[in-house]
This record gives sequence, C-alpha cells and structure tokens, in this order.
Amino acid sequence: MDVESVEGSNRKNMSQRTIKFRAFDNFSKKMYPVYQLDFETGYRQDLDDGVRNVHVLTDGQVSIDNFVLMQFTGLHDKNGLEELFEGDIIDSQGQKRGNKYETPSLLTEKTNLVIEGLGTKAWRDTEQKAMDRGCRYSE
Repeated sequence: MDVESVEGSNRKNMSQRTIKFRAFDNFSKKMYPVYQLDFETGYRQDLDDGVRNVHVLTDGQVSIDNFVLMQFTGLHDKNGLEELFEGDIIDSQGQKRGNKYETPSLLTEKTNLVIEGLGTKAWRDTEQKAMDRGCRYSE
C-alpha cells in the first residue's frame, strides 16, 4: 500500500485524507517515516533515518515487535504546521509537543492530550478534544 487518498470518517472535513504511517523503533528509540507496507512478502517497512534506507523484514531478520506503527490522523496542530499521528501529544493550546514514545515525560502533564488510535471510541473523543483545542483537518 503506497500513500493514497481514501474515504475518511463520517465528518465532512475528513472526507478524504492522505494515508501515511511512521514507526517507532523500540530498540534504537528513533521514529522513522514508513514509505511502504507489503504484507504479501513478509511485512516490509521502508524506513528512512535520513542517512540510509532501512528495510525491515519479519522473515526472522528483525522482529516487527520492535516497532510501533502509527497512522496519520488527517489532523494538523492549531497552526496547521504539524501533522498529528496516533500517539502524538498536544497541549491545551493545540500545539504538538511530542509523542508518547520519544517524549513520555509529557504524559505527566495533566493538560496534555494523547492522540488515540483511529477507529476506536477513544479516537472519536480525542478527535473532538483536539478540535476543541484548535486542531483542524487541512483543506
């Protein structure tokens, strides 16, 4: 599956969104953009760490359990500058502050909000709270 537009939730302002993923490597403690997922040949992620492309295969070379896959929600922060993925943390002003994997210390601040996984009741609640803080879908 490559990046593409698909039908989103039932909200008018999310009628189409770009599908993007990123992955957090629990071993290196780094976040990587994901360019391709291929489930036919053993779940391959093409990750770019800015220096080289890393090909992660689940055929015994690297355990996919080392990675946390997160999807782009379609939302942007209050200023429209930062894309919001599952696991991101926004403050009370709608600004992206980090994510629960790279900056877990932000979880202790009670006014911060973690963007929950798409397709769940928790996501619907999170989406509304994020929009109440000024986060929006791009036009």
